[in-house]
Amino acid sequence: MRERPMMTESAMPNPMDRAVHRRAVEAAVWGMAAVNYEIMRSVMEPRGAIEFLYWSKLLDWRNQTLTPNPDLIYYMAFLDVGRDGPIVVEIPPGNEQHVLNGSLCNVWQVPLEDVGKFGADQGRGARYLLLPPGYDETPPDGYLVLRSDTNRVYALLRTVLPEATQSALDAGLDYCRGIRIYRLADAADPPETPRRDLAGELVDTRIPETLEFWKALDRVVQAEPWLARDRAFAESTSGRTLRRAGTRISSKPARARPSN
Repeated sequence: MRERPMMTESAMPNPMDRAVHRRAVEAAVWGMAAVNYEIMRSVMEPRGAIEFLYWSKLLDWRNQTLTPNPDLIYYMAFLDVGRDGPIVVEIPPGNEQHVLNGSLCNVWQVPLEDVGKFGADQGRGARYLLLPPGYDETPPDGYLVLRSDTNRVYALLRTVLPEATQSALDAGLDYCRGIRIYRLADAADPPETPRRDLAGELVDTRIPETLEFWKALDRVVQAEPWLARDRAFAESTSGRTLRRAGTRISSKPARARPSN
């Protein structure tokens, strides 16, 4: 039986290098969903405006989001309740021609609630109220209240087209114009919801396999509170792979950021 050659000391991997590499792999797996969110936000809504994004044409190769479907209408909004305070997402009642489905999610793409026919309003429409982390005021009546554990959230809403034609898309968009978003502070007289058409634009939100991945993950870490579920992970990576600038890791819920 042939003996295996002994590994010399100079050829042995440095234990610290191995530990950093292992932690980096764990951080990449842990942060994948948040990075996907951050890439979408930075590509589609870098200004941080309260507005809806949509496509007025059937999707083609220019839509480089993950798993796009060419026979759906997509309505998206990237919102910052930590900065802007409570935000209302108003969903109109559905009908036989236009069945709306979707989710209001946190940065980690965990649904705070599903909306539409298979959601909390069961297709009857509702006003969903998104609250920032640590919000302790009593919310007003008449809303479906969702308490976010992250400062930023996003809406991914979609309605199925009865046929893949431009006329069906136009009719669906007329229905989707009934969806509104506005700050709770403006609820007495809500402004018109701005809408921006991304048809014809290259929207490349593929998850990068370069340093841009880590830059996106760092933006999330700096902007969002550590969740209680991530405390052990945050402590194990602090000082090696991930660190929040000027803060100590805490599992306590974060307070809402003050409005600008």
